[in-house]
Amino acid sequence: MNFSPQASKRVCPGMLIANDVGLGKTFQAAALIAFLCELVTRHDLAPTLESPATNMYLPPIIKSRPYLDGNLKLPDGAHLIVVPGTLIEQWYNELRIVFKPRHEVAKSKKSDIGDFWAASGPFYKSKQKALLKDFARLYLSFGTIPRDTMPWTHPNKRHDYDTNVKKTLYGQQYLTVTIDEAQAFRNVGMKHSSALVILESAMLRIIMTATLLQTSTKDLAAMGRLIGIPHFLSEDALHEERADTTAIRKAKGFEVDDGEGEELRQVQSEMALHMQKKFQGRIISRKSSSKDWKGEALITLPGYDDVLLVVNPTAREMEIIPNTLTIQRNRAYSRLCDYSSSTN
Repeated sequence: MNFSPQASKRVCPGMLIANDVGLGKTFQAAALIAFLCELVTRHDLAPTLESPATNMYLPPIIKSRPYLDGNLKLPDGAHLIVVPGTLIEQWYNELRIVFKPRHEVAKSKKSDIGDFWAASGPFYKSKQKALLKDFARLYLSFGTIPRDTMPWTHPNKRHDYDTNVKKTLYGQQYLTVTIDEAQAFRNVGMKHSSALVILESAMLRIIMTATLLQTSTKDLAAMGRLIGIPHFLSEDALHEERADTTAIRKAKGFEVDDGEGEELRQVQSEMALHMQKKFQGRIISRKSSSKDWKGEALITLPGYDDVLLVVNPTAREMEIIPNTLTIQRNRAYSRLCDYSSSTN
């Protein structure tokens, strides 16, 4: 759906990888990025890109669909990958598997940020580069969200934004922007808006989330905005969302009578199916029962046995457990008090 036979502009610039947990979303995205890096190299090597159907430098799939967003030749842009800090090493290792040695995988830190963006630094010196960034770095360039605005409204810029933007993620253009664990950006607010801004800098968006973590139609709408589906960036979508909220509230009134919330489940199912049509051609979703391109089982694992074990803590462990619970309880109470003070 992103590469096309003709030089036409796309309606939507992204894809949603929504596999169940543990089915290789990271490797899928890394393989796609590696494919695009290879395609950029082939474009550079080819004497001409005219007549792509007979161009020996192009892979078969690109010969039949050579255009990306109207471009016959891909730019040598960086690939930005935004992930939770805890997943940076996992992503780094995956990229080193699928990337060729000449490809740069950068994990810049706050301490070396000046050197990183310098003209002689890693970003501008290397080609075929991928940048791994922590979630937290994504929304440090902005101030607040304007009140009473649309979910896709850009956040207010910090006072030094225009001066320093070239030394931030927002001052670059990317071939792809990948957001892993995208469910962290589903709630309307600073994180969601900052993600939408950075995604506008990408020729191709790769949004990744586990389907089991989507719990409402609002979550689906948020994923639609991240992918760039026009409907979810329109007032029509907001009107539908308000109507859905009213219908859900009404359906909840029947729960006391039917005991199992059948009316509510029916309403939510109809809403989800209606929204699903908007994602047509924009989702890759695999389950443990999915088949690969050969029609064979995607996952072939041996059966497992349930073994029940009784664990008897030592006397020392029994002393530690209540002490740890007390510490955590006190921390939670302290955070609650701080929050109450800040909102009063």
